[in-house]
Amino acid sequence: MTKLMLATIACLAMLQSLPAFAENVDPEVEKQRNQAISLMSRSKYLDASKIMEHLVEQNPLSARDHYLYGEALYNMGKYMEAAVEFKQARNIEPAKDAYAARCAEAFFAAGRKQEATAMCDLAIPKCTDIGAKKTMETMKKLSSDNLPVCPPPKDISGEQSGSGGRKK
Repeated sequence: MTKLMLATIACLAMLQSLPAFAENVDPEVEKQRNQAISLMSRSKYLDASKIMEHLVEQNPLSARDHYLYGEALYNMGKYMEAAVEFKQARNIEPAKDAYAARCAEAFFAAGRKQEATAMCDLAIPKCTDIGAKKTMETMKKLSSDNLPVCPPPKDISGEQSGSGGRKK
């Protein structure tokens, strides 16, 4: 398994263990979320993104839904769209350090070093999650270096990434 897949699985597992604040606890919504998580664990990001796009439209104040949609988009190589979703998740739940870290990673992968640095500058001082803080410190250092951005490889399983995410 690649490091990217392991990181994604770890992020998804961490997210599932966190309490859902102001989340829709409708059993059907939770069933759809779990289906999307299952699809992502099998690298079926396009299918997962379709489910999560629908859930974000239904539950626009759900940080968890924005985060999961961002994960699907990120793994499809749609880094800027993922950054938008991670940033929205962070705006809804600013205390979740993982949202800021993933947002910075997505900005960095999209080649938007200044936005990655700005997210890190905003989040690092308040960050209590050691892993997220270390990720953001690394992103900040890499963003300040004059090195070219080399995003993680796209999924090569043959899954088509489709045409973009949700329209804003």
